[in-house]
Amino acid sequence: MTASGEFVVNVPTVRLLDTVYAAGQVSGEDEDKFASCPLATSEASIVGAPLLDGCAAWLECKVVPEAHMEERYDLFVADVVAAWADDASFVDGRVALPSGRGPHAAPPLVGRLHSPAAIS
Repeated sequence: MTASGEFVVNVPTVRLLDTVYAAGQVSGEDEDKFASCPLATSEASIVGAPLLDGCAAWLECKVVPEAHMEERYDLFVADVVAAWADDASFVDGRVALPSGRGPHAAPPLVGRLHSPAAIS
């Protein structure tokens, strides 16, 4: 992200919990996460970073240079240049979160999300 100035925010589903956890245990500075974890990807439409397959939504982003924020807070500001959502993750235009029992169950919840569409 620092070198390219681009990144993707992937919004994983519960089905990807184990994969996301495994990827989070690996430092991208020390090794290639894509080589060490079973991450299936697709090409993004605008940025060079890949989209992680199986997610509920994706935001393609380009970093906006804000040296003060980066140095003082280790925080990046970005423009979202494209946004995508998986229709299977929505019911009547609202985010549908899973409910049920077990260690990864979420409470029943339906939340509002802005209309998923590519941003021009």
